[in-house]
Amino acid sequence: MDISSNAPFVNRDMLGQFVQRRVRLVGHVESFDGTSIRVKAADDGIVNVTLRQPSSFDDKYILVDGMVESPDTIAADSHTNAGNNFGALQMSLLLPYVRRLPRKQSLHF
Repeated sequence: MDISSNAPFVNRDMLGQFVQRRVRLVGHVESFDGTSIRVKAADDGIVNVTLRQPSSFDDKYILVDGMVESPDTIAADSHTNAGNNFGALQMSLLLPYVRRLPRKQSLHF
C-alpha cells in the first residue's frame, strides 16, 4: 500500500461524497467470500469492498485503498491487514476532525 497517497480516510456515511474518487477505509471484516468483503466501518455502517483478485484475511481489521463505486461500495486497489485490536472507536472519533482540516494539513497515513 502506498502510504504517500493523499486519499482521505472515510466512514460509511461519507462514501456518497466520494463516488468515483479514491479513498481509504479502515474497518472490521464482517464477512469474506474470496473476492468481496463486507466491512463494518467506524460509524457502524457496512461497506462492500470488491477485490481485484482473490485474497485471504487473517486479521479482524483491514485498511482498504480504492475507488468509491457507489455510496456503499469500494473497488479495492490494495488492502492491508490492520491487526486484531485496531481502535475503530478512536478512528470514529478522529474522522470528524480530520475532515475539517485544510487539504494540505489532512492526516494521511
